[in-house]
Amino acid sequence: AKGWEKFLNRISETYTKKICFTGSNSRLLHTEVNTVLRGRSIALELLPLSFQEFCRFYDHQPVVYGPEKSTTEAYFKKYLFQGGYPELTRLTEPSLHIAYLQEYYN
Repeated sequence: AKGWEKFLNRISETYTKKICFTGSNSRLLHTEVNTVLRGRSIALELLPLSFQEFCRFYDHQPVVYGPEKSTTEAYFKKYLFQGGYPELTRLTEPSLHIAYLQEYYN
């Protein structure tokens, strides 16, 4: 919305100092957000898990050789399907994974 940064500044100065807003910054680079909000913002970049981190969610130590190799391969397949996003690790319905990933992509 045009003028959103002025609105947030006014709310911050008038009502509260704790404002959280999220969304795509495709129209505004994350380096410019601090300038627009006069240094009152913190940009957090959220990244998917690495395969090692993904395995830790499931208390699995990845192995390359031995009897546990097939388990590691199964977790890797799951990692590729889920995309490595922490919030998807506990979903049980495959269609929800696809819906979330499609929404992230969009």
